[in-house]
Amino acid sequence: MIPPHQMDKHDKAKYHRQQHVDAIISSTAKNKLVVAGPGTGKTFLFQKILEGKTNTLTLTFVNALVEDLSLELFGLSDVRTLHSFARQQLEKIRRQTIQIFPKLSAVIRQDALSILGYDVEFETLFHNKVDGDEHIKFYNERGQVFT
Repeated sequence: MIPPHQMDKHDKAKYHRQQHVDAIISSTAKNKLVVAGPGTGKTFLFQKILEGKTNTLTLTFVNALVEDLSLELFGLSDVRTLHSFARQQLEKIRRQTIQIFPKLSAVIRQDALSILGYDVEFETLFHNKVDGDEHIKFYNERGQVFT
């Protein structure tokens, strides 16, 4: 093996990446957190970690990454968004299909404006967990119309 100081930039980058991958893989820690930006080799690391394993799951918070990761990790892992995985688990528990309407709160907000005569920011109520707000009942009743 060529010593790192004699390598070209490309080989030196691969060498350093492999050192980091080896350190992560050989770590005895049960849980590992990898924080890395785009193009730093996370998918390469995942491929190495998943080698020889079965029934694995890779979660991403970014919808756009699901397709790319699915191709890169094909056969090594099921790739899903956190929301997709949560919905799948809920469907298993409830033994029924769970329908998601991502724009429902915007539609019901428009309903509130027409029916109540004023604007209700449902997203703010949900994000701040204002469960006792009187408008939650209105939202639930309007939401039943769509299911």
